[in-house]
Amino acid sequence: MAQLVLTLAGGVLGGGIGGGLGQSLGALFGAYVGGLVDQQLFGPQQDRKAVEGARVTDVSLSGSAYGQTIPTIWGRMRVPANIVWLRGIREVVRTETETVGGGGKGGGGGSAAQTVTRTTYHYYADVALGICEGPITSIYRIWLDKTPIDPEHVDEIRLYYGDESQVPDPLIQAVEGSDKTSALRGLAYVVLENLYLTPYGNHFPNFEIEVYSGSRPEVADARHLVRSVCVIPASGEWAYEPTIVRSRVRNANINSNAGRKASDFAVSIEGLKREVPNVEWVSLVYAWFGTSLDVASCSIRPEAEYSIYPDRLPDTAPYTWSVMGTGRPVVGGGGAAWPLVSSFAKPDGSTGLYYGGTISDGSIVRAIQHLHSLGYKVALYPFLMMDIPPPDPSPFPWRGRIGGAAADVAGFFERPDGYLRFVRHCMSLAEDGGGVDGFVIGSEMVALNRIRDGAGTYPAVPYWQAIAGEAKTRLGADCVVTYAADWSEYRYHDQGGANVDFPLDALWADANVDVIGIDAYFPLTDVPRAIYDKATIAAGWNSGELINYFYEAQADRDLERRGFDPQRSAIDDRFYAIKDIRFWWENEHVPRVSGTPTGPPTAWAPRSKPIWFTEYGVPSVNCATNQPNVFIDPKSSESFAPYYSNRAVDRVVQRAALEATEEFWSESANNPVSPLNGREMVERRFVWCWDARPYPFFPALTNVWSDGENFRLGHWIEGKIGNMLLSEIVRDLCLRAGLTEDEFDVSALDDEVVGYVVTERKPIRDMIGVLQTAYFFDAFESDGKLVFVKRGAGTPIVIDANDLGASENDGDRSRIKIERTQDTELPISIDVVHLDEARDYQSSTATVRKQIGRSESVTTVSLPIVLSIEQAQAIGQRALREIWQGREAVDIRLPTRAVRLDATDLIEVPVDGVYRRIRATSVTYGKPGLVLLRGIATDGGIPEFYTAPTGSGAIPPSAAEPVAPVRVELFDMPIMMDAHEASAPSFYMASCPVGVGRFRGTSLFQPTADELDYVVASIAGLPSVMGQTVTTLAVGPAWRWDRVNSVEVQLDYGSLQSLADERVLAGANAALIDNEILQFGQAELIGEGRYRLSRLLRGQRGTEHEIISHPIASRFILLDPSRQPRPTFGVSRIGSSIAWRFAPVPQGPAGDLSEELVFTNTGNGLRPFSPVYLHAGRDPASGDVNLSWIRRTRLGGDAWLSEVPLGEENEAYDVQVMSGSTVLRTTRVAAPMLFYTAAQQSADFGSVPASITWRVAQVSRVYGPGIASEQTSIL
Repeated sequence: MAQLVLTLAGGVLGGGIGGGLGQSLGALFGAYVGGLVDQQLFGPQQDRKAVEGARVTDVSLSGSAYGQTIPTIWGRMRVPANIVWLRGIREVVRTETETVGGGGKGGGGGSAAQTVTRTTYHYYADVALGICEGPITSIYRIWLDKTPIDPEHVDEIRLYYGDESQVPDPLIQAVEGSDKTSALRGLAYVVLENLYLTPYGNHFPNFEIEVYSGSRPEVADARHLVRSVCVIPASGEWAYEPTIVRSRVRNANINSNAGRKASDFAVSIEGLKREVPNVEWVSLVYAWFGTSLDVASCSIRPEAEYSIYPDRLPDTAPYTWSVMGTGRPVVGGGGAAWPLVSSFAKPDGSTGLYYGGTISDGSIVRAIQHLHSLGYKVALYPFLMMDIPPPDPSPFPWRGRIGGAAADVAGFFERPDGYLRFVRHCMSLAEDGGGVDGFVIGSEMVALNRIRDGAGTYPAVPYWQAIAGEAKTRLGADCVVTYAADWSEYRYHDQGGANVDFPLDALWADANVDVIGIDAYFPLTDVPRAIYDKATIAAGWNSGELINYFYEAQADRDLERRGFDPQRSAIDDRFYAIKDIRFWWENEHVPRVSGTPTGPPTAWAPRSKPIWFTEYGVPSVNCATNQPNVFIDPKSSESFAPYYSNRAVDRVVQRAALEATEEFWSESANNPVSPLNGREMVERRFVWCWDARPYPFFPALTNVWSDGENFRLGHWIEGKIGNMLLSEIVRDLCLRAGLTEDEFDVSALDDEVVGYVVTERKPIRDMIGVLQTAYFFDAFESDGKLVFVKRGAGTPIVIDANDLGASENDGDRSRIKIERTQDTELPISIDVVHLDEARDYQSSTATVRKQIGRSESVTTVSLPIVLSIEQAQAIGQRALREIWQGREAVDIRLPTRAVRLDATDLIEVPVDGVYRRIRATSVTYGKPGLVLLRGIATDGGIPEFYTAPTGSGAIPPSAAEPVAPVRVELFDMPIMMDAHEASAPSFYMASCPVGVGRFRGTSLFQPTADELDYVVASIAGLPSVMGQTVTTLAVGPAWRWDRVNSVEVQLDYGSLQSLADERVLAGANAALIDNEILQFGQAELIGEGRYRLSRLLRGQRGTEHEIISHPIASRFILLDPSRQPRPTFGVSRIGSSIAWRFAPVPQGPAGDLSEELVFTNTGNGLRPFSPVYLHAGRDPASGDVNLSWIRRTRLGGDAWLSEVPLGEENEAYDVQVMSGSTVLRTTRVAAPMLFYTAAQQSADFGSVPASITWRVAQVSRVYGPGIASEQTSIL
């Protein structure tokens, strides 16, 4: 039997399981009472028990109080730091004296000289800041009062990661004494020595620190499995410089962007050491530039980033940029200089560079020495980048396409600006650096290596052999020399007509080449969806595409028409299978002519040398394992998404592929040992890539590094490889609760968790409950083990109708019982408050609302978890769907054979002739022969009732596509839903992209009170469906179907759909035209983005007074609260004209796409609706008139109640008696009626009138009188 233990009381657990496990489970989940976790969080109000994490607002304030809880962090997080030690504040007094006055030329001499003395006071302190429970892996950014720390404001920053070998800080020890200084083991902290406080108002600022706590060393995950990495970016003048280089022209550091007094390279390699701790080899990729795809004209050269005026030389210190003794161009000429990299004009008129310049010689030398000093073995990897600016060709090509005539190959290598100059210079750098452990003579020169001369030989190969011999001679016998072949070229060259040769075999067999180098980007899966199962991915190394079959074209792939060329025999299939590395390695290679083996074998000796994957990797994009070799970079001609990818960010598939690859080749069954040399077939694997620009500053600082946009979907592993899996966090929590590894199973929890923080003491069960809320998993006890499973995973088990209706002693034989929760008890909307990954961990809210329903309940979920806005939206979508689907609780009686079922299993049972899907929450024994299953419905066709998901993380085809300009509308209208009621006035913001580029959201900026700056007022994370009318809309009736009028709209973004009347009556298809809220049932597409709207409901939500003839070009906005945020501001600013600014994310208020928008908010969201059913009746006896009306409400008016809620703080009305347009009398009353006496009538009109014109408006304490209703009453 199985129970959902996360839903049971501790007593039940203790009694039902028994022994040590029961006690441990009781400790983990004890003192917890209730139903299913999701229903406890979101279910009926009377049963709701919130599982709540740290308040998201709690993760932003620092302090120095004793007794604060030390946060526990998994993954990456920004947390407030607590002052744990402070040395007294030191005051430094600075006095400056100058003489002013004292004579001068002309007119009567001068006044006496005066001495002016200025005294300023400056304050410094030494402080230790506790961060979180250790050990952690890395400490990234430090903020002081929300501003990144300026390294110039502190003498030294020392980082302590909280491990058990931590030693006391030397400064604290010197001040407090050795016997009184704790090492603070188990606490991660930083020490800021001589922190300058004056920039922070001479007080201690709020400290916040970004940290990364990765998996423990015993976890065999990617970051612990990887042993070798390629370090890029290969270009950037000081990218590999271990020392800070300063610009003498700009008086600023060039290569120190990480908030530390260290170079970017030094910080990045420190991060590599900590985050991928088992790396032994670093392949340092170093690039020059090729200028043509034709070997006859391709120059290979260094390039500089900028030129310099002669009077500003030297322009940098302590080193000057130089390659082969030659520097950058000097304005006006003046000696030899390298050319500049290609550039382009940015929209703001400034100049952008397509590449960073060639890395300075001295930096390469010092980088090699620095890496060696840290214990790494270093391979130098010469690399060609093609700097052929568009449009010749466009975009930038791959070096593998350099080709041409056989007669020109020699010139490509031997010209003064040829390849030999480049590779020999690389050898010199390696020598100057004290030697290297490996040297790559070239890489991926596919087209070059397939050039054949008239004799049928390959002229480039002897040059590679000669280069290998020279490298071996110069760099020593211990230096591993190889060529990095593309995965498509290492094996054979198919010349067509089944003629096959092996051009590189002469190189592989050469005595100066130590290993076979392959850039091994082979396809590992072949399915139209993402694969995360490591066993499936690993199997792709010895099966699947390019081993068992291949595709001729994309159409064959789509139709799964697989096979090998019919000319090839089955025996030869493995010969042509380029992914079958083992077959190639273990066998001789005989060329084919017309498919027939011809001539002697090549020089390759089977099993003679090991293979190194000089590169391998997987991009962090959906379906990456289908095509690991592709990448998304709009600058490159090779920019593609993998087969069947939706272009969504997917770091989990990247990690799974790395782990699967490392684990596969670590198995001796897959990786045989050569009997010739005792070495493994695949001996070393270099992961592409780790960047020398430190994460997270790269990719965040796009103003410094223009390729940051490519990072999200690229092959980079920093900031990705170490991201925690949900299974690792739940495992850690179970161990903390006292469970042993054999008492639980978390293997099914394969979601990525970027960051999770616990900031207060709470039961372990509650910590797991927060994760359950975000990641939708359950746990049940089965056979003495706590099993965690993804909710809804697995294939449903079909229960036959004959198995339903088992009973105890022929008692109640009802087949199935269903209890349904009232809809009004369920939430209509969910707000998911989370920490936004894209906004430096600041709090964001994603709102999801059910489009149909009578409930007005809103649930807020606070998750101290780092999420993207798309992920938070998806959580809200699924949670809301599960709540409404699960409003039916089901009891089923089954025979004993159903004992195979476990809690969390999905079953399908017939109900009234239709199979319903049920998720089991408990499976227990009744009397002998009876199994009782309790569950909740998980079907019901619910998704159609919900707003479409707001995004899957997908981005357009170009990851670095420019940001699109945006259109913004600010509109002041009645609130869309009761949950939007607020004491402060608000309005709505809608935005959409209006040009080419990528939409990441729109920021609205409000001027500060002094109008000297702007602050973020709101962010629209999702585009709105927007446009304008292209025909007039005539006046029509209010509150009933207008089947006569129609209006045509042209959309700037989005689409519209027709809906049935009942859906419209339930609130769907609401739109704003000008200032009128209306709804439409029919949306007829009549052109591209153009719709004719008809079957209208006019004047909705109190806007009947806006039913006018709307002219052409009136704004049109489809109303959707999940897409239109509500900025708020003070009551005092109602009616004020404010100059707001807006810009597409991530730009600020001064960005090149930012715009000003002047808008006046009149507070319409607080304005009471106009009263209805005005009535006036005269008392014949007294002549008094009784005026009465029925009020409306802004809030809660959709329920069928005898009287709608008041909706205001107090009930009040202003009644006015009119004479034409003149107000004769105004009376405020507290009830919906007024006696207008005969005496008052005579005073107003001179006599008792036969009719009166009067109006009435409900009054709001904040807004004042609302819209008035007016009527002329005949008495």
